Amino acid sequence: MAKSRTQKERQEEITKLTNKMNEAIINYKKNPEDQIELLDYMTKFRNYSFHNQALIQSQYEGAQGVGSFKSFKEKGFYVRRGQKSIKVLAPVFGNYYLDNDLKSYKAVKYANKEAKEKIKTGEFKVEKLLDGYRLVNVFDVTQTNAKPEDYPTLYPNKPENYFFEGTNDDLEDIYNALESYADYKNIKIITAEFNSAAKGMYIPSSNEILLSERLSKKEKLATLTHELAHSEMHNNEKSKLKKTVFNSAPVREYQAQMSSYVVTNYLGLDTKENTERYINSWIKNSEIKLDDITNEDYISMLEEVKQVSLNMSDDISSRFISLKNERTAKNLQFLQNDVLLMTSE
Repeated sequence: MAKSRTQKERQEEITKLTNKMNEAIINYKKNPEDQIELLDYMTKFRNYSFHNQALIQSQYEGAQGVGSFKSFKEKGFYVRRGQKSIKVLAPVFGNYYLDNDLKSYKAVKYANKEAKEKIKTGEFKVEKLLDGYRLVNVFDVTQTNAKPEDYPTLYPNKPENYFFEGTNDDLEDIYNALESYADYKNIKIITAEFNSAAKGMYIPSSNEILLSERLSKKEKLATLTHELAHSEMHNNEKSKLKKTVFNSAPVREYQAQMSSYVVTNYLGLDTKENTERYINSWIKNSEIKLDDITNEDYISMLEEVKQVSLNMSDDISSRFISLKNERTAKNLQFLQNDVLLMTSE
């Protein structure tokens, strides 16, 4: 029987993986291609924290979707022999009580007799607080016997590009979904002639988005997504709560472009080349350099990008599917009417 690891050994492994993750984060800050790959991971691993996304990428390049040995087995698949597990961090919570006298939290398991009585009567409130993290083993779907055609079954929420093949109807439905989202958020969209090369602009004071009238359909879609990301992260209320560095124009643009890429990628529109060029230019020309931003602040920036992108993707995708279903139903009705006309003649 294998000897179980001590708490010290487990902590050492967590520290080792965390250091590896931090090295990856530093590399992201220097390389536009790595940042694009990280954004792709945000799309794939939507339910994982930024830290775990970085951990997965640092251990298994090109991962498609991860799950535990047990979860794959329950779905009828097995992990192939000899495959090395991917380590992710799972939070561990403990029960803590608020000592009203000392104004501090203490672990319930260490409570004395008096404290236990006050917990029982409700005088001391008990809450679940983060105790730390433990390592969890997961495997990528490519490490199992599953075939690519099985992936949609394993990951039913995984975004597919089936609905975007470049047709005008698809582009129109996606754009209308964006407009519907903006309307829901009480954001007014105005198309206007710009006396500059700018494609769009978000105005926090009036909660309006201006779009250049010269944009192609794809440019219009990508630009509107970018400006909607601004409206989510950089409106007046959000800006008041942020550190100075997060309210600088370069950081705002960086966040909005990254969010736009994740959302448009989720919707099936490829903006990789433009985003990579944008990030590369940002790194070279911005008066604020990523190296000057602490790792902690950089992670906070990307955590916000992740959360905003996730919420926008889910909402806009749902609206798009509804619009597409409506269009399909109308087309079907037209066909039925045509058949009735033909048979009546």
